Amino acid sequence: FRDVYVLSRPKGHINDVDITTDGDTINVSFDGKAEITLISPEGEVLNKLQATDSAKIKVSNPVLWNAEKPVLYELVFENNGEVIRQSVGFVTYGINERNAFTVNGVEVKLKGINRHDTHPYNGYTMTDEELLNDLNLMKKLNINCIRTAHYPPTPKFLEYCNRLGFYVMLETDIEIHGFTTRYSNAGDYDCIDNPEWIGNRPEWKESYIERIERAYNRDKNNPCIFSWSTGNESGHCENNYEMIKWLNKTDKKRLVHCEDASQFGHGWRQPQVPEFYDRPDLYSTMYPPYGQVEEYANDETKKKPYFLCEYSHAMGNGPGDVKDYWDMIYKYPKLIGGCIWEWADHTVEVDGVYKYGGDFGEKVHDGN
Repeated sequence: FRDVYVLSRPKGHINDVDITTDGDTINVSFDGKAEITLISPEGEVLNKLQATDSAKIKVSNPVLWNAEKPVLYELVFENNGEVIRQSVGFVTYGINERNAFTVNGVEVKLKGINRHDTHPYNGYTMTDEELLNDLNLMKKLNINCIRTAHYPPTPKFLEYCNRLGFYVMLETDIEIHGFTTRYSNAGDYDCIDNPEWIGNRPEWKESYIERIERAYNRDKNNPCIFSWSTGNESGHCENNYEMIKWLNKTDKKRLVHCEDASQFGHGWRQPQVPEFYDRPDLYSTMYPPYGQVEEYANDETKKKPYFLCEYSHAMGNGPGDVKDYWDMIYKYPKLIGGCIWEWADHTVEVDGVYKYGGDFGEKVHDGN
């Protein structure tokens, strides 16, 4: 439930601004002509130039962006009276020789939460002030990572993350795990080569690809995004794999997350298809027992960083045993952190009474 607006743009306006950084250079590509101004974090004009379709702008000793010090430059595009502003962060995400997650070459643990738009009085509708209140509370609680479960947020939210400093896993709006209950005797995620799952149906391929294309093209310029997630609890089908392949061709700067590919590649779901493990950049599971996490950490054949995309269920009663997870995460480089489920109960308050206590109907989940 988002704002809707009508936008009037001049003839000959620019299209599809794409901004990346490489060392001390800002690479800009777009369709059209514009005057481009680069502004420093202190508000000083560093460069001004006329450009058609592309530009490379050098910055002397750029200050790097990270969640602790989210230093931003700004590019301003002017064309026929239209002004477009875009935050720019010099940041590099990667995986090092210890299979740890790195930001600008420094190993970082992701202390995260999953987050939906939710408010006790207004439901899914949130004001700018309420979005900022969430993020400021997260900062006070030493949270540095957000998984946008299970859909892209409003664009303003990502700009706030750029400015306040959060590492964001941007998740695509695909969730079809209701297929597991389509029959009374249906198997758990019985999607392998099963034509009933829309993820295996050719006529749905374009719809899958559109979800990741739209998320990427809308949000690609945000330095806060460290990873794209292809969706949530949707099995791992041919169309899910097509999304991964599209991302691998399109974005070399960020990591690809697909929890179900991990689960079917090396996890507790059956049957296992080993080649699935190699498809995303991160190994990811939900609510794993400690033994499973430590087993992975000690398995030298497993090289991918391990990210707990959901763990320590904290809606209703809970969470518990966070310290046990984090003792292991700090111990092993390739255990890179995770996101607690979740930031807030999806609870609506009416006349002082909370009408809904979690994400499992009227039951209160105990975390076990």
